[in-house]
Amino acid sequence: MGEELALTAQRDGVASTFGVRRGSRQDEIVAVRQGMLRMQGTAPPLEGAANEGLARFLVRQLGLRRRDVGIMHGHRSRRKRVKVYGLSSEEARMLLR
Repeated sequence: MGEELALTAQRDGVASTFGVRRGSRQDEIVAVRQGMLRMQGTAPPLEGAANEGLARFLVRQLGLRRRDVGIMHGHRSRRKRVKVYGLSSEEARMLLR
């Protein structure tokens, strides 16, 4: 990924914006564009399944518990603001490569 992922350090973790496209065969990071991490996911955008799919993907990528990842904004949008508790910006950036 050529661009730098934009992360906002917060008192108890880090936040970032994610662009999510559904209908993929596997969950994967595609690119970083305009500071936003773009990913493709397998979960359909029905009744929160896509949001849960994004959260579970981040849990696997970052090695955290499910309760350490929360969607702050964009529950009904492809663009989501996500907060990860317990990691610094540097740690999150390294793990999301």
